[in-house]
Amino acid sequence: AEFPLFRLCKPHAGKHGRDPLIYTDQIKGRDGSPVNREWKVYPGAFGFGGSSAQVLLYDLIQLYLEQGGEGSQIQFGTLRSLFLRRGVRNPSSRDYDRMRRDIDILRGYDFHCKNAFWDVRRRSYVDMNWRLFGSVFYFRPSLDADEEHPFGFLEVSQVLQQVAKRRGFFALGFSNRLFYSLKPLEQRLAVYLAKKFSSQQTHRR
Repeated sequence: AEFPLFRLCKPHAGKHGRDPLIYTDQIKGRDGSPVNREWKVYPGAFGFGGSSAQVLLYDLIQLYLEQGGEGSQIQFGTLRSLFLRRGVRNPSSRDYDRMRRDIDILRGYDFHCKNAFWDVRRRSYVDMNWRLFGSVFYFRPSLDADEEHPFGFLEVSQVLQQVAKRRGFFALGFSNRLFYSLKPLEQRLAVYLAKKFSSQQTHRR
């Protein structure tokens, strides 16, 4: 949730866009020495997704924070309730299909991290592969029903649970209404800039 999961451009013609997103940063290693950390984000069966998946990730993280940022589940109730958070009162069947697909996109992300952190107790550098979410559950009153019972939930990975407990995330400093009023690229930049300006004392232009 802390990293750029979505491409801001369309792949060139002839490319399928399945190559991982790769980026690096630095951590404090043994004795405080700087160590380069490499992240690779691989897409799942449905690819990286686009602006709708980006908004859904924001929805889910905000909902998890509202629920205390604890536990192994994000209780979203129904897909309609997620649309209502954005002020969308009459989603189409196509909107519902897209949201289900976006949930599977987010479930498919696979993070591979080299030198993820220095384990003080084990005196070791740690490489780790992990995901954001696990299984998703929907509940319907009957086999042919379109409506849902309000018991839907998404499993949160143990790694993401630890992020929430130890560091927190998405402390943006602006309202959901402002976020939803922005265009997709503006949303991505708003999240990035808010994180930069809330987490650092010195800002380089």
